[in-house]
Amino acid sequence: MSVVHKKLEETLVAFIRIHGKFSDVAKSLEIVRNASGNKIVGAPIIVHHWLVQDSKGHDIDVCIPVSERILQGEVKSMLLESCDAMTMIHSGLYENILDTYRKVTKETYAHGLPIAESGREVLLVFDTDSPENNVIEIQEVLHDWDNRFSKQLVDVLGIEARDSVLECYTNVSHESSLEDRVKAVKCAINHLDDIATEDQKFEVLSGCAHVFPPELIAKMRSVYVEKNSVDDVLEAMVAAGNYPKFTREGNVLYSSKQPYNAVAFAKATTRKEKMEAYCFCPMIKYNLEEVSRTFCYCGSGWSRRLWEGILDKPVKVDIVKSLTRDDDECTFAVHLPT
Repeated sequence: MSVVHKKLEETLVAFIRIHGKFSDVAKSLEIVRNASGNKIVGAPIIVHHWLVQDSKGHDIDVCIPVSERILQGEVKSMLLESCDAMTMIHSGLYENILDTYRKVTKETYAHGLPIAESGREVLLVFDTDSPENNVIEIQEVLHDWDNRFSKQLVDVLGIEARDSVLECYTNVSHESSLEDRVKAVKCAINHLDDIATEDQKFEVLSGCAHVFPPELIAKMRSVYVEKNSVDDVLEAMVAAGNYPKFTREGNVLYSSKQPYNAVAFAKATTRKEKMEAYCFCPMIKYNLEEVSRTFCYCGSGWSRRLWEGILDKPVKVDIVKSLTRDDDECTFAVHLPT
């Protein structure tokens, strides 16, 4: 089996959201199946929200494609959005699926494509009695960076500027090599440097960042609304354990990213090895020395989305340290509104 790029179509599903592990799926799937009856039009899909997790597991949407909306007890309906994904078939025990995921991720990163925070699995064959017969299509959903970049350019600088910058992307697609994608990114960011102010560059690129899980934002928003205190929010984040770590100095919150691969980072003997192990972004992590430091405004969008969601106000995020600035880590400063 090989890794295949697919455009996933918008799909109406009946679903239940659970918090747990794959072993918890079967029970909920039966409930969804019974509620859907003769409206079922496809194989079950489970959506993993990997970052909404704790010691008990993570959030999982247990879904079945249906021909019309379902609302019956705990079973509801939603549209799974159209998206691009890198896919591969896994056959056999679910306990071994991580090996297949590694192959998909390796191929995805070989094209410089970033992976989204939530992924899907299609249960083509789901045999609870003989799980060795399972056939599951892994769908690593791609973070739609290119289209986000295009939209942000229009919103901040206008259509003419967008078209000018994206000339660098003329021949780039999901099939392009990592080298061609890096070349396009380098060209586009250099052009952005020539035509935009620092504030405009921040606005463009922070809007391209990975999507901070809205469920996690909502929890901290509730704390802030109740307590009206950033310090209480910071304490709640530490207690929850699945948020970035922030330290506060006056009206500024500082956060440093942890290495993408802590083991490889600790073993690295050269700066290039350390940078590759530290950086999360497959578009630039292997070529950090070639890309303008402006690109890391993209990374600032992770904290921006979180704190704007909590405070319901705009925030500015500065890059304090960055691997693209010859630092040994990436640190961001979130300026709280006064």
